[in-house]
Amino acid sequence: MTPIEVFVSVLVATLIAFTLVLLTYWSGGKLAEKPKPTQWKYTMYACGEVLPPKKLQVNLARFYLFAVFFLIFDVIAFIIAISFGPFATGVEIPRELPIAYLAVAFLAALFLVPRKGVEL
Repeated sequence: MTPIEVFVSVLVATLIAFTLVLLTYWSGGKLAEKPKPTQWKYTMYACGEVLPPKKLQVNLARFYLFAVFFLIFDVIAFIIAISFGPFATGVEIPRELPIAYLAVAFLAALFLVPRKGVEL
């Protein structure tokens, strides 16, 4: 296949998928049951409620832990996906390489798992 044919086929597939999504969204709006208006629909949100002032506390240590997990496994998944053969480069890659990447990812995940007594 030429690059133009690949581009056209990807474009056609994208347009078909987009059309199917729009059709599903439109038909769901037409077929779904419409809610009946009540007296609460026209009142202001939180009108008359006494809400305690509370500062939003974000646990950054926990966020960074999940961010690092995501980066590790995302990069490792990419490396493993491209290391299972000569798909892109035509160069034969040793079969031990994906196993080594998985071992490194596993060791990195072990170091990131919270230990007892460590509060996140």
